[in-house]
Amino acid sequence: MNQQLAKWINQPSQDEGRANWYRRVFSLEQVPAAAQLYFCAPGFYELYVNGKPVEENRVLSPAPSSYDKHVGYNLYEIVHLLQKGKNIINALLGNGYYNCWEEDLWKLHCAPFRDQPKLFCYLLCDRQLVLSSDESWKTKPSGVVYNSLRRGEFFDANQEPEDVFQSEADEAGWKPALYCNPPGGKLQPEINHPCKIQKKLDPVKETSLGFGRTVYDFGVCIAGWCEISLSAPPGTSVFLEYGEISRDNGDLDREYNQAQTKTPVFEEDRFTLGPSGKLSQAHIRFSWRGFRYVRVRAEHPQARIEKIQACVIHNDFKNIGDYQSSEAILNSLLAMTRRSYESNFVGIPTDCPHREKNGWTGDAQLACASGLFLYDSARDYAHFLQCLADTQRANGQLSGIAPSGNWGYNWGSGPAWDMALFVLPYEIHRFSGERQYIEQYYDNMRLYLEFCALMARDGLLYNGLGDWCSVEPFRMTPVEVTSTGCYYDMLQKMAGFSALLGLIEEESSYRAKAAELRCAFNAAFYAGEGRYADDSWTALGTALYFGLAEESEAALTAKRLRDKVRKNACRADFGILGAKYVPHALANAGYIDTALKLFTQTEYPGWGHWVKLGASNLWETWNGINSRNHIMFGDLPNWCFEHLGGMRFENGRLGIMPKIPKSLDSFKCSRLIPGKGVVALQWQKKADGAASYCLELPKELSCKVKLPGREEEILQGPQRFHWN
Repeated sequence: MNQQLAKWINQPSQDEGRANWYRRVFSLEQVPAAAQLYFCAPGFYELYVNGKPVEENRVLSPAPSSYDKHVGYNLYEIVHLLQKGKNIINALLGNGYYNCWEEDLWKLHCAPFRDQPKLFCYLLCDRQLVLSSDESWKTKPSGVVYNSLRRGEFFDANQEPEDVFQSEADEAGWKPALYCNPPGGKLQPEINHPCKIQKKLDPVKETSLGFGRTVYDFGVCIAGWCEISLSAPPGTSVFLEYGEISRDNGDLDREYNQAQTKTPVFEEDRFTLGPSGKLSQAHIRFSWRGFRYVRVRAEHPQARIEKIQACVIHNDFKNIGDYQSSEAILNSLLAMTRRSYESNFVGIPTDCPHREKNGWTGDAQLACASGLFLYDSARDYAHFLQCLADTQRANGQLSGIAPSGNWGYNWGSGPAWDMALFVLPYEIHRFSGERQYIEQYYDNMRLYLEFCALMARDGLLYNGLGDWCSVEPFRMTPVEVTSTGCYYDMLQKMAGFSALLGLIEEESSYRAKAAELRCAFNAAFYAGEGRYADDSWTALGTALYFGLAEESEAALTAKRLRDKVRKNACRADFGILGAKYVPHALANAGYIDTALKLFTQTEYPGWGHWVKLGASNLWETWNGINSRNHIMFGDLPNWCFEHLGGMRFENGRLGIMPKIPKSLDSFKCSRLIPGKGVVALQWQKKADGAASYCLELPKELSCKVKLPGREEEILQGPQRFHWN
C-alpha cells in the first residue's frame, strides 16, 4: 500500500456512538481491464461500489489489532462492479475495537490507540490512480445512531439517508471529509481469513411471553447476529436481546454474562422503523453476539415479525480435518468443540463471543493444536501472533489479552498464557514446516524469557493464573507448579527454535537453562513415591506432560496419576491446564482407556456430563454457571487425532502411531495435507478383539507408520494400505 497516494480522512463527532457514511463519485470513460481498491479503516467497515458490497458475505473487517502498532488493510478486485460513466464508492465506518468509547472492565476505553473511525484508500484502474481519500469525499451521519462493541447497536430508519448509493444525488446535505491523523501503526496487508457469514439458522422453537415479547431458540450457541424482517407502524422500535440460557418459563437468563459490564445495556440491538413501516433482513453491522436465544420485544402491538434467522459468523477458514468413532459422546464433543472454536474466532481467537470478546492468550494456545488439525487457520494465528507481540513491553512482559488497552499485565497473564508466543509458532511449524513465525518472533521470545528470569525465585515462577476454572478453585494446583512447568517448556521450545535457525550457542544455553530448571523443579516439588507438590492431578500431569519427571520416576508418577483418576471414577478434577496435561500424560504412559474415560464418562464433572445435559458447545466452567461457549477446554480433537488416530506432525512431516482402547470399537480420521491431499486412517475391531487397519496416503507423501504389534515402516503414497 503506497501511503503517498492518499490521505487519512474522517468526520469527528461529539456523538461517538454514531456511524457515518462516506461517499465519493467518480467517472470512467470506459470499464478498465483491472481495478484494485486499497482500503484501510480501523474499527469495522462496510464497503460498497455502485451499491453492491465489494465482497459477498464479508463482515467485520478488518480484524482487530493494536492499531498504534499495526493496522491491517484490504485489497479488493472490483472491476466487475464498475461501469462506464458515473460510479460511486460508499463506506460505512463503525467503532469496533478501535473506539471502545464506553467504559468497560478491560480498559479498551483507555487504549492508547483509541480514536474515532477514519479511512484511507485509493483506486487503481489499469495501474493508474483514479481516486484517493481526501477532502473531496463527502460524509453524513447514518441510521446507525449507536454502536458499541459489547453493549449493542441501534438503527433508526428515519435517520438513514435515502441518497447514500445514488451517484446522481444532490450532495448539499453532505459535509466534506476532513484530513486527520493516521492511527499510528504500520499499514500491512491482512493475512488472516476475512470474517464471513457462514450460514443462516432458522429458529427451532419460539415462546411467546406476552406484552409483545417472543423468545426464539436457534438450537445451538453461535457467534453472529440475528437478521430480522418485520412490519409495524412507522416509528415503532423493536428490541433484540441475546442470551445462552433460558429460564423455566422460556424467558432469557442474562445475568451471568452481564455482571461484568459497566452499563445496563448489554448485547441489545434496536431497530426503529421508518415511514414505510417495513424492515427487510435488518441486522447489526459493527459487532457480533454470542447466543442461542434471542428475545424480541416490540413497542407496538401491531408489530409483526415476518422472518428471523441467526447468521453464523467466523473467520472463513476451511474445514480440513475430521474424525468419527463408535463412541457417540466423542462424536458429540467434536461437534461441540467445533462450535466453540468457530464462535471464538471472529477476527481473532477469543475466550467467548459475548461477555468479553477478548483475545485471551491462554485460550488461544490451549486450543491451537485442535484448531490446526481441524481448520486451515495457521494464517489466522499468525495475525494473532502480531497482536500479541505488539503488547510486549520493553522488559519482555506480555498482556494476557491481545490487543490490549494496557490491561492484562499485572493480572490476567503469566507463563501458561504468555506461552502462546511460543506455542503458536511451534504448532504452525509442527504441522506445516513453516518457520517464518519462529524467525519473525524469535527476538520477542528471547526477551520474554529474560523477563521470566527476572521473575524467577530459586529458578521457579510464581506468577500467573494457574489451573484456571478448576472444579474446586480453593484446591487449585499451586501456581508455581504449572507456571514453572510452562517456563520449562518455553526454554525447551526456544532451544529447538535456536537449533532450527542455526544459533548453536543459544541452543546450548537454552538447553542448559532447561536442564537446570528441571533439577530445581524436582528438588522443589518431588516428594517421592511418584508424588509432586500437592499430589493433585494437574501437578502430576504437569511433571509428565512437559517431561519434567525424572526418567526413573516417571512410570511411578504415571501409575499414581492413573490410580487417582480411576479412584475418582474418571470424573474431572482439574481446570483448563490439567484438562490438557492429564489426558495426554495418561495416554503417553500407556493408560489410553483411563484417558479416554475422562472424556466419555457422564457424571459431574466432565466433558461427557456436558453432553448428558444437552450442551451444544463447550462451557467455561464444569458446572455451567458462566459462559456456555468457551474454547479453553477444547484440546479433545488434538488428543483424539494424536492418540486414537495416531497422527503426529513434526516439522511438517507426518507419523502414524494409533493406540487402541479396549472400550472403543472403531475410529476413523482424515486430514488434508496442503499441496498433497488427504490422509485417512481407519481402524475397526473384529469379533475376536483384534483390529483391522486401513491407511490412505496421497501422492508425494511418505510417513512413518507404527501399528500395535508391528514393526515401524515407512510408507509412500499414493496408495491404500490394509492390515489385519
